[in-house]
Amino acid sequence: MSVTFKSRSAYWDNIKGFLIILVVFAHCLFALQDSSLNNFLVDAIYMFHMPAFAFVSGFFSKSQNSRSFFSIMNLFVAYILLNGFFMLREIFSAGVFPSAVNPYFSAWYLLALIFWRLTVPILERIRNILPHLILISLIAGFWADINMTFAAVKIVVFYPYFMAGYLFSQEMSENIKGKKFFPRGLLLLILTICVGVFEGPLGSTVKNFSQSNFDDGKELYLNFPDEFADAVKNAGFDLVTTANNHLLDMGIEGAFRTIKILNEKQIDFVGSYSSIDDKKNNAVKILERGGLKLAILAYTYGINNYDTDKLVDENSFVSSFIVDKNSPNFAKVKAAVAEDFKFAKSFKPDLIIVLPHWGTQFSDIPDDFQRTWQKIFIDFGADIILGDHTHSVQPINFNGKNFTLFSPGNFANIYREHNGDASAMVEIYVDRSTKKIIGGAVIPLWTQSKISGNYRALPVNEIFTNEKLRGELSTNDFARAEEVLKHVTKIMLGVEINLNQQKYFFNEGGFIRVKAKPLNISEEMHGDFYNALTAAENVCFIGDSLTEGTKNGGVAWFEPLENLVRGKIFNISKGGATTKTLLERLDEMIKTGADLFVVAVGTNDIRYRDKNICAMTPEEYVATLQKLRDGIRAKIPNAKFVFIAAWTSTDGDFVSALPFGEKIKLNDAYAAALKNWCALQGEIFINPNPYIDARLKIFPQKDYLVDFIHPNADKGVELYAAAVISAK
Repeated sequence: MSVTFKSRSAYWDNIKGFLIILVVFAHCLFALQDSSLNNFLVDAIYMFHMPAFAFVSGFFSKSQNSRSFFSIMNLFVAYILLNGFFMLREIFSAGVFPSAVNPYFSAWYLLALIFWRLTVPILERIRNILPHLILISLIAGFWADINMTFAAVKIVVFYPYFMAGYLFSQEMSENIKGKKFFPRGLLLLILTICVGVFEGPLGSTVKNFSQSNFDDGKELYLNFPDEFADAVKNAGFDLVTTANNHLLDMGIEGAFRTIKILNEKQIDFVGSYSSIDDKKNNAVKILERGGLKLAILAYTYGINNYDTDKLVDENSFVSSFIVDKNSPNFAKVKAAVAEDFKFAKSFKPDLIIVLPHWGTQFSDIPDDFQRTWQKIFIDFGADIILGDHTHSVQPINFNGKNFTLFSPGNFANIYREHNGDASAMVEIYVDRSTKKIIGGAVIPLWTQSKISGNYRALPVNEIFTNEKLRGELSTNDFARAEEVLKHVTKIMLGVEINLNQQKYFFNEGGFIRVKAKPLNISEEMHGDFYNALTAAENVCFIGDSLTEGTKNGGVAWFEPLENLVRGKIFNISKGGATTKTLLERLDEMIKTGADLFVVAVGTNDIRYRDKNICAMTPEEYVATLQKLRDGIRAKIPNAKFVFIAAWTSTDGDFVSALPFGEKIKLNDAYAAALKNWCALQGEIFINPNPYIDARLKIFPQKDYLVDFIHPNADKGVELYAAAVISAK
C-alpha cells in the first residue's frame, strides 16, 4: 500500500492538534491528582490518547517516502539526539551511566515509528493481520519478559493501533468526514476505549504483579541480610513480618493468623480452632526454619465484634483472645495465655513469636491495651511480638533481647487521610549460632491505588530508582512517597530520614545509618582542598546545620569526602550556629588535636541579622573567624585551616530576615571579604556557591535539597562535597 498526500487536511491536523492539547492538559493535572475528578480525567486521557497517536501515525505512513532510507535515518538521528540528551541529564543529575537499551521518556516513540514503518509493508500481506496483532498485544501485557528494552513492550502493545491507521484508507476517511461511516466509526471508538480500559488499570496491574520479584514468595518472606553493619555480616536467619489485618485475618477479624511455610508453599493457621480439643492440641504452631525452632502464638482482641467480657465459659469460644485489663475476665484470659506459653516452652523452641491483633485504628502511638499485653507477653517468655490491626505504622521496640513491632501499617487499602498509605516490611535478624536477635531493618512501602480500587504496596526505594516504575507514577505520587518515607522512619525508628536506601537498619541502639557513598574524585578535583585533606592526619569540621546534617538524618556535607582522610574526623557543628556561637566552643575544637580545621559557617549570620549572635558586617564576620583561628593556633601552632564561604540558599528561604536579593548581595560581600583576608593570611579559601547555584538552575532543586538550603542525604551531599573539592 502506497499513498501520497498532496495537500494538508484540516480534518487530520485538527485531530493531531486536539491530541497534543490533551497531552499537555493531562500533564498539567499531574500535580493536582489529590482530586478524584483530576485522577479520572488523567486516566481517561491516557486511556486512548497514545492509541490515537499510533493510529494517526499509521494513517500517514502509507507513502514510500515515509519508509525511505532518508526518512528512517531522520527518525534514528532524532532518537539518538533526544535519548542522548536524556541520558546525559541522568549522568549529570545522578552521577551514574544509565542504561543504553532502555529509551527515556518519549524517545521510545521514535524507535516504535522506525520499527512499525519498516515492518508494516510485510505484515499487511498477512490475512486478518489486525486480530493477530491485537492478540499478541494482549499477550504481551501478561508476559514479564517483554519489557522496555528497546521499547519492545510499547512497540508490541501499540502496533495494532498503528496497523489499523495504516489500513484505514483515504476513502474511509472521507466517508467519516461525510458522516456516512459514523456507525462504524462510533464502534471503533468504543472498542478503542474498551481495549484502553483493559490495557490500563487491569492490564497494568496484572503485568506489575507478573514482573514482581516476589513471584515465589522467597524474596518476600525469607532472605538473608547483606549489609547489616560489620558486627552482623555473618548473621544467618531473618524473619519478615507481613502482619496486617487484611492479609492475616483472611476476612474474619481476629479469627485467623497465618504463617507461610516457604518450602511447601502452603498456608497454616494458628489462633483459631474448630473445638476446645483442637485448641488444646494446636494452641502453638511449631516451625523449623533455617536451623531454628520457632513457636508461634496468636491472639485477637475480639471475635467478630462479639463481647469477649461475656465469654466466661471456656467451652463457649474456640479462638485465643485477649481483653482489656479492666475486663472482669482479664485474670482468666491472662491465665489462659500463661498456659499457652507453658505449652509452647514444652517444645523447647529457640524463639517464641506472638502475633497479636491489637491497637487503636489509625493511631501512630501504641495504646494502653498494647503496652499492657506487650509486657505480659514478654514476662511470659515472648522473644518477638509482631502486631497488626491499626492500619497505621507504629514504633519498633528492641532492647537487645525482646523485639516488638506494634504494627507495620496497612497494605491492602489507603486511608490516606490517616497516613494509611504508609506501611513497611520489617526484617528481624537472628544469629544462627547464638539464637539471639541482633537487629533488623525497615523497608518503607507506599500503597498506590488506581480509580479501579486495585492496591499495591510499592517499596519507596523502587519508586525512587526503578525507571519503569517511575514511568507509571505521577509527580504527585513521588511527592507522597517522599512524605511516606519520612513518616515511616520517624514513627518506626524515631528519626525522620530522607536518605534513599533499600533498607533502614537498626539494633538495640536504634537506627544504623549507612554512610553516604564516597565521591568519585577526578584529576580536575586535585586542588588546594584535596591536597589539604589528603595531607592531614586528623581533620575537624566546624559549621552549622549543613555540617551537622540537621535536616537530612545526620549526613554532613563532607561525608562523601571522608575516605580521603587518613586519621580521625571530628565534627563540631550545630544547627543554627553562627560565627559567634561557634566561637564559644573554642576549647572543644582545641581538644580534638586535629591538624586541619575546615570552617564552613556564616550563612546564619547573614540570614538571622541578630546582633547578639551574628556578625552583622563583612568586617565583623572576618574578625570573628580570625579570633577562632588564632585561638586554635595558640594551642596547636601547626594547625592548618580551610575557610568555606557562607552557604547559598534559594529564593524559598523563608527563615531569612532579608529579601532574597539583599541576602545574596550580602552573601557575596561576606565571601569577598573572607577571600581577601585568606589571601593576606595565606589560608585556603573555598567558594562552592557558584558550582551549587549552576546545578540548581538546571536541575530540579528537590533532587538535591531538603528545603531551601539543606542538602539531602543522597544527591545533595554529593553535590556539596563535589562543589567544595572542585572549587579553585
